This record gives sequence, structure tokens and C-alpha cells, in this order.
Amino acid sequence: GGDAEGGDAEDAESDSSGVDDADHSSDEADPAPGLDNIIDILLAGDQVPGSRQDWMMHTYSSFVRQRQRQQRAEQLVMRPRIAVLRRIPFVVPFNDRVRLFHALINRDRARLGIPPIGRVNGPSPFDAHTAAHAVVRRGNVFNDGFSALFPALSGKPARTRPVGAAAGSGLLPGTGSDASPARVPFPDRDMMFPVRPPGPSQVRDLFEESPDFFRMPMMDEIGSRIRSPISQRDMFKYRIQISFVDEHGMPEAGVDGGGVFKEFLTSLVREAFDPRMGLFCATRSNSIYPDPDSVLGDDEHRRLVLEKYKFLGAVIGKALYEGVLVDAPFALFFLGYCVGKLPEFNDLPTLDEDLYRGLVALKNYPTGARAGAAAASKRGGGDGGEGDEDDEIYKIFGLDFTTTVGLRGGQTKTVPLVPRGDTIRVTSHNRLLYLDLVAQHKLVKQIGAQVRAFVAGLHTVIPENWLRLLFASPLELSRLLCGDAGVIDVADWQRNTLYSGAFGDQGRNHPTVQAFWSVVEHELSEAQRRELCRFATSCERPPLLGFAELNPQFCISGTSHANEDGSSIETRLPSASTCVNLLKLPAYRSRQVLHDKLVTAIDSHAGFDLS
Repeated sequence: GGDAEGGDAEDAESDSSGVDDADHSSDEADPAPGLDNIIDILLAGDQVPGSRQDWMMHTYSSFVRQRQRQQRAEQLVMRPRIAVLRRIPFVVPFNDRVRLFHALINRDRARLGIPPIGRVNGPSPFDAHTAAHAVVRRGNVFNDGFSALFPALSGKPARTRPVGAAAGSGLLPGTGSDASPARVPFPDRDMMFPVRPPGPSQVRDLFEESPDFFRMPMMDEIGSRIRSPISQRDMFKYRIQISFVDEHGMPEAGVDGGGVFKEFLTSLVREAFDPRMGLFCATRSNSIYPDPDSVLGDDEHRRLVLEKYKFLGAVIGKALYEGVLVDAPFALFFLGYCVGKLPEFNDLPTLDEDLYRGLVALKNYPTGARAGAAAASKRGGGDGGEGDEDDEIYKIFGLDFTTTVGLRGGQTKTVPLVPRGDTIRVTSHNRLLYLDLVAQHKLVKQIGAQVRAFVAGLHTVIPENWLRLLFASPLELSRLLCGDAGVIDVADWQRNTLYSGAFGDQGRNHPTVQAFWSVVEHELSEAQRRELCRFATSCERPPLLGFAELNPQFCISGTSHANEDGSSIETRLPSASTCVNLLKLPAYRSRQVLHDKLVTAIDSHAGFDLS
């Protein structure tokens, strides 16, 4: 981060010219010599020149002047590097952009007083980071979650807080601003305030979404973080506590330290994006996009459905904000909206490959421009009216300016692409217009309202600028959201595992640990390995950058004592604490018993009473 000092301003012009010369020959200097350090420079806001304790000793005005001078110098250095990200983001490795994305989220979390991604805090009587609480039933996670949490998108947490929560404070019962601070342990109080002022606003113009994005916690604000209500814009970014109820109506035993919420996110996504729910439908390649028919009905039905789309957009944003991977195979044309890319004709294969092939055949039919031009010349330009029946394209394809859309129940309906489209024939000279109108209808018009609601919800949590700047394509956003679809790297998993309990001394050399990894690598199917990952971490896919990025680090804790009833430990099943990525593995003596118990645990799909 030290690159951002004022002395580097002298190099700004050379850096900027380097970006402009990016296409020159390799004989010249590296076109963007600062790219290797771009992450450090962008994140230099976590550092303050001089002693970090000195800033509070300055007067407010002198401190502001110092910061402004530094910001001007830093912006001179930043602009050429930001230009690279804006114009050709792919020159920065994808993994580096993911790290930058996570760092930007952590900066925003620091602004709100929320612990960084992956930081685990146990239940606390001073949990000022909790905005809402929801009780959801297994099998009805989406509807219960929507009913309980959608008000949070409007800044109305009263319906979602536990009974007795302090109104307007965002705190749990008994911990409002009038509660005695002596009742709260000092570490919990300390977590309410940043350990240093937010860094310089050299990225203000690029990433700012609200006026106080880089607002400094000056002395007159001390205490306001406790007294002030959570802002509407930020409500969904705060912690949401979840309690599950099983199919028998009994509360599950898990305490939400983070893992239960991750389970809630993944379960909600699995339910909501199932085509049987009626909000999304699947292409032949099983990618999903909004169901065009979902908003059909009266005004009240339409309003409710669009609220659900907005809620789902916010849920996806929340997953990104919390670093949780979800299984949501969105169609790429749909994800394009999230990064500011409007779909076009060449995106049609991601929706309907058969339709695309048919339209390409129409476009490339060999009568070509000569026949079309000749026909147009005879008609004086023609508009698809009378006389076009002699056009070769019309005689072969017999199309007009309408398209057929599918309805629920297998029915179809013909809709005009333009007014009186059923009277306008597709000919050699207007077929390109027809292709464009079909693509726009399929990709834009028929799902426009749903897309706008979904994207609005997403951008409530994740600023649009972040996605547009850091991710060059919908495919990259899909990878960020869902992770890599490849097989789990067991060797990487093993390298990044800690050991405790009965395994603490011997670690990976313990016989049970060796048997465990052998079973995972050689005897479990890929589906079972993913279920094991979900069982222990609440997500079936490993972190995008590998298990080294799992936070907290994956740990296997060995238990060797007998059961309370005196029975052998061989009868116990493995269990897990997903909020800390901890697998609790009995020290089985038999490899076969280990295999059988592990498979039983991961195949049970049990809730938190087991895990």
C-alpha cells in the first residue's frame, strides 16, 4: 500500500501513457508497470501516513487538509490503473479481482461496524450487527424467508426482529443505548468501533454508493453507531439470524453462529430457483432465467411476484457479500444484466439454441443481398406488404413479424413484434430487422419487469460499479457466484486442514486421519465428496480460490472418549459445526466403520440436530 504516497505522483503521466500504448510492440516498456501492485494501491485506504495513533491528535481541519492532499496525489497514481480495469479488466488475473472484490466488501463492512467476511463471532448479548431474525420451516424456506425478511429491504426490521428487540437500534433485547455498558464484555463493546479511520477515498468516484461510504468516525459520532437505526440502504448487509423448524414443527438444535445462515441461503436458493416454484424456468442446458409468465395476473399478483424477484436479487447479493457460494446456474444472458451488459442477438443461444440456429439459417440463406436488393428495387423499397409473396425468403420460410411464445400447460401464443406485425412479411430486405426484434423480444421485452426487480435487489447489497468494474463477462460473475464446477481437489483440501482434539498431536499422521483422507479420495463419489463439504462447511463447493481461502480454516477435531451411556465410540456418527468449518470425527479404529459412518452422516441430509 506504500505505493500510494504523494511522491509517486511524478510517475502519473508515464503510467497513464503506458495504458494508452497497451497495443504497442513488446519491445517497449511494460504498458502498465503498476499492475502487479494494483491491488495494494486500491486497498491502500486501510493505511494512514505516519503513526496510526497520530490522527486523533490533529485538529479536525488539519487532518482533513492532510487527507485531501494525499487523496489528490493518490488519484494521480490511481487513474491509469483504474483505466486498465475499466477498459480491459481481464489483464488483471481473475483471482486478483476476486480478492479485490472481497477487500472492497470488507471495507464496506468496516464502515458499518460488521466483522470481515468469515470472521466468526459467537452469540453475544451486544450483537449490534443483527438486523433481523427469521424462523423458517424445512421445505418452506423460501416462502418463510421472504415473509420474514423482505421488509428489511425497505428498512422495516420490526417484523423480523425477535420479540423484545430494541426498536430502532438494531440490537437484541436488553442491549439498547440505555443498557448498562458494564453488562457487556469489553471485547464486544470494542467490536462496535473501527480500530482505525477508513482509508483515503482514492476510489470514491468509482465505488461510492452513498455519501457516507468513506465517512470518518469523528468524535461527535461516538455512540451514534449504537443509537442510530440501521439505514434502509444497508439493512440487508447486517447479520440475519435464522432458526430452523423441522418437518414435525420442532425447533432444530443449531445455534446460528453463521453456519445456520449459510444453510438457509443455500436451501432458499435451491427452493426458489426450482422451476416448479414458478419464478424461474430452465433452458435445455438447465440454466435458469425468469419465467416470462410469472407476472401474468392481476395487479396485486404482479406486485407480489416482483417483490419476490427483488428479494431473490438481494439474497444473491447477500451471498456475495457473505462470501457464500450458491448453486444457481443462471443463463449467461440473464447474468449480463447484473454487470451492465444488455443482451443481443448473439446471446440467444444461452436461451434457446434451436431458435438461434433457425434464425441463423434465415440470416445466411444464400439468396443473399443480391436477391433482396433486386426485389426491393422492383418494389421501390417495399415494406413487406403486397407483392412480397414473390420474395424467395418469404416463399421458403413463410414468416411474418410475429413470434410464438410458450405458456404454462404446454399452450402457445402468437404475439406481434411490431404493430400489425401479422400483416408484415419477412423478406430478403427486412430479415435482419426481424432477427433483431425476435432476439429483443425473447431476451429483453418478455422478462424486463422481472429483470429490473431482480437487479434492483442485487444492487441494494452489491454496488453495480463493483461488478461492472471487476468482472468482464457474465461467465466470470457466474464463476464468482457459484464457484468452479470441477472436481474437488482432495489434495488441496488436505493441505489446508488443521487438526485438534484427539488428532492434535499427530495431525495428519494419526491412523484415523489417514484412513479418513484415503476414504474421501478413493472410496467416495464426487457427489459424496460435495455432500461432505456441505456437511462440514454448509456449502458443497470449495472456495473459489481454493481451501486456503476458507475462513475459518477447515479443521478436523478427533473425539476418543466413550459415549455418555458407556457404549463404544464406534457407534457415534461424525458431526460438524459449520459456522467454524469444523468436522468432529470420532477416532474410529476400523476403516470400514469410518467409511460407513461417514456415508451415513453425509447421505442423511439431516438438519442441525445431527450436524
